Amino acid sequence: MIESGDLVVVALGGVQAFIGESRTTADLAAASGMLSSLAAEAARVLSGSGATLVFPEHTEEGGKPNRVVALTSRGEGRAVAGRAAETVREMWAAQVRQVFGEDARAPTDTPGFPDVSWVCVPGDRGAYAVKWDLAQRALAARRGVRAFGAVNEEGRAPCSLSPRWASSPPPPKARRHHRKEQLSRANWVKRQHGLSEDGARFPSTYAIASARFRSEVDARWDAEGVADAVRVLRDVVRRLGGQREAPVPGLASGHGGDRLRAWLAESAGAWVYPDRWREGTVEEAVPNASKSDAAALAERGRRAAEKLVERMRGHGVPAPAIYLAVVVQDLDDMGRFLSRRPVTVAAHQDVSRRLIGLAGRQTAALRGRDLLGVPVYAGGDDLLALSPAATALASAAVVHRLAGETPDLPTASTAVLFFHYHAQLRHVLVEAQRLLRDAKAGVPGKHALAVGFLRRSGARAESIQPWTPTPSGHSPEGLFERLGRSGEFTLSPRLVTVLERDAGELQGLRGEVYEAELRRLVGRHAGGGASAARDAWTADAGRALVELGDREHSAGRRGRRPAPVARVGVFLRQEAR
Repeated sequence: MIESGDLVVVALGGVQAFIGESRTTADLAAASGMLSSLAAEAARVLSGSGATLVFPEHTEEGGKPNRVVALTSRGEGRAVAGRAAETVREMWAAQVRQVFGEDARAPTDTPGFPDVSWVCVPGDRGAYAVKWDLAQRALAARRGVRAFGAVNEEGRAPCSLSPRWASSPPPPKARRHHRKEQLSRANWVKRQHGLSEDGARFPSTYAIASARFRSEVDARWDAEGVADAVRVLRDVVRRLGGQREAPVPGLASGHGGDRLRAWLAESAGAWVYPDRWREGTVEEAVPNASKSDAAALAERGRRAAEKLVERMRGHGVPAPAIYLAVVVQDLDDMGRFLSRRPVTVAAHQDVSRRLIGLAGRQTAALRGRDLLGVPVYAGGDDLLALSPAATALASAAVVHRLAGETPDLPTASTAVLFFHYHAQLRHVLVEAQRLLRDAKAGVPGKHALAVGFLRRSGARAESIQPWTPTPSGHSPEGLFERLGRSGEFTLSPRLVTVLERDAGELQGLRGEVYEAELRRLVGRHAGGGASAARDAWTADAGRALVELGDREHSAGRRGRRPAPVARVGVFLRQEAR
């Protein structure tokens, strides 16, 4: 009976833009959570009106798609869809007024946001499959229509994150160090939503980048001098007033009653870096400190952090990484997939259930002790997460494997972008999405993996590979790990220069001669370690360079191109620790 009802689609637009317009990781998580809440509210209104939900299949917690699909009784679709859209707008307006301490009569002043649109296909238009097709066409047409209301900017400067809006005075409860920022009301709501009472709700880039190092410290807790070095560092940080942070989930358990180990896992993310200890940082944390006291405290903290790093280096652990990675994944041609399969309510609800289950499994895996990842959004059909540099490729492999193991879903494409912990997060997110688009466009049939990096200097490079195994059965991320694994051997950046310079000559070599030449070049530019072990690694790395180079798809070109792979590999060896 319900299949004969009106088909309603309520869509939120501008999702990627709003999430990407973030300065901090807390902004990023807040934007994702807020949009999920708005989508969930639309789903609740539809369900509460007696409609049958199709996407998402239920309104429980978890990442929600930016489109909500439902079937209502005949003749009720328009009214129910309009009510859902209006409720979403009212929910957002209430959040704005709450942050700014205003009553219900105050204007929201976020023109065009939330961007809610809806379509309704009457039940008499035919079977569900026919209505589904009509709804997709109508929504595409509807999204091309915009109403632009008059906006009085009153000479205000544009928002530094979203220039389409004017900046606004900060809300009453904005933190002192945020008040100088020029943010629109929408971004002030995002900023306030991303803060808890103690100042943080999402791990910082420092906390994520240093997670692997801190995990290694915890694993060697009983080694000589390690616990004492952590204790000295903690005692200095206490002089800053505690400096609590949001912990990386994979580190935040299993310490029993050991408060020192718990502090390392939950609050030491930024302070294990010696260069974090600067006078300005201390003055910001302790505003009443004199300049001399701030300088002395910064010096004590720097020495304590250096001592911990030195201790760990003595136990074979490198210094904490200054790079981390963003991992983005998207199922390929999801819209076509939903329109090609048997298009019924039951089939689409089944897909929705599987996507919700997939999102839960991916989130649990990323948050584990092995990966130390921090999911931002997982909706099943797409995913955004942050990861320590050392585990980023493994994280990409796990979320891709889980998608592949979920029956009857499209293939998934993935991008991994490494970035410095001081990088502008907004730029990083834009680049990550571009990298994912390039991966999908560059590999025939999509199902692609892109691995790239953004140096703090502005240098960037990337490699795009098919996710399918190589002819010898190796996975692409496994070959990148083999080529870029940090350890006792070094790999000179000059290898890339030679590969680019001699690209023409290398193209003309026979297969076995070509592979031998790449092994020779890797060996020539490798250093460190015992000779026999280095020779074995050289052969392994050379083979990885051959297999990945033969399938390189970056820059719209395919074929024997080992230079982009080598450039990424050199970066991984230097920074993915």
